[in-house]
Amino acid sequence: NYWVKAGQTLNINILSCSDEDGDTVSYRWTVDGVTAASTQSFAMAGSNYSAGQHTVVGICTDADNNSDSTSLTIEVLNSTDFSIVSPTNMAYLSQYYPGIMDKQARWINETKESLSTQFVSYIGDLVIDGGVASHWSKVSSTLAILHASSTPFFSAIGNHDYDDNLVEDNTGTRNTVNFDTYLPYTRYQSQSWWGGQKDSSSVNTYQFFTVESVEYMMLNLEFCPSNTTLDWANSLVASYPNKNVIVNVHSYLNYDGELLTNQALGCQSFFAPSYVAGTDKNNGQQIWDEFAKLHKNIFMVLSGHVLGDGVDYRIDQATD
Repeated sequence: NYWVKAGQTLNINILSCSDEDGDTVSYRWTVDGVTAASTQSFAMAGSNYSAGQHTVVGICTDADNNSDSTSLTIEVLNSTDFSIVSPTNMAYLSQYYPGIMDKQARWINETKESLSTQFVSYIGDLVIDGGVASHWSKVSSTLAILHASSTPFFSAIGNHDYDDNLVEDNTGTRNTVNFDTYLPYTRYQSQSWWGGQKDSSSVNTYQFFTVESVEYMMLNLEFCPSNTTLDWANSLVASYPNKNVIVNVHSYLNYDGELLTNQALGCQSFFAPSYVAGTDKNNGQQIWDEFAKLHKNIFMVLSGHVLGDGVDYRIDQATD
């Protein structure tokens, strides 16, 4: 699909249309069945159409009234519409196809203006094994592409991004030496969009951006956040009541749109009990009950983690 913003113009052109008899051909463009132009090219002004999707058809007709056509779906965006790019579970790309990950970063930069991209929010599992430095060097080169173009970005941490490469075997700690080394918050502290961090780690951080005077916060939380992390997040969000908050946490929704509890890939299967108590690793349901539902200015939670293809979502009502 293609798009055009209100106040902008999208130029569309029929590159080639000819008649085998050499007759002159004529052109016509329609938008939702209504003629909009009678030229080979069509400048679609977003301000002339309502927000939403429109069917645009380009028609070429010869002297014998034979015609051919092509159809496009073009979405008109409000001037206040903006984009958040949220790549998730990039581990296999970074390990086996780093060139594709680099191309994604360049595409984000190239479309930043047309899509009004305000933030790039990686949802964790940047690498296959967080304990292997060579895996991180590939990710670092991709993130450098975004950083060089001043595109605001950061990442939540996924289970595979921890130094112990957490899998479902109840082992491992919350150690994050490599995550902090290759994604250091100190590199971005001087940026106008940087908000802050919970402590001396890059694991729990927040950033700001503003669209048409509306203020937003991007809040990145650790995988299966601890009780102290949720306490910090509660205080932070409460201290910014005028910020519209997007929470970015690796594990929250299951593939069926339900909040993660104690099923497969749930928090109960991660971390060594001797290091992280079962009551100190909060799953999706607990993140909702103990944090998200308590703040009316939280309007979105992004997550990944679970297996399988597809996209799902749910809508819940905050209690505040």
